[in-house]
Amino acid sequence: MLPKKFHVPEVGAEVVAGSTRMKGGLAQKMVLAALSTAVMVKLGKVRGNFMTHVTPVSNKLRGRAVRI
Repeated sequence: MLPKKFHVPEVGAEVVAGSTRMKGGLAQKMVLAALSTAVMVKLGKVRGNFMTHVTPVSNKLRGRAVRI
């Protein structure tokens, strides 16, 4: 089943000649981050500026969780 709408970000030309993935990779990362944030909001797992119900898996995230 195909979606009825497609969201295609316009990224323009690459800054570095011959490079084909720099802007595309950044655009993909931004779209996926926005999508995951929207899903967390819709599921009610965001409180203020913080996502809740997230498992801190690295030392950096564990330290942040303790400080919060």
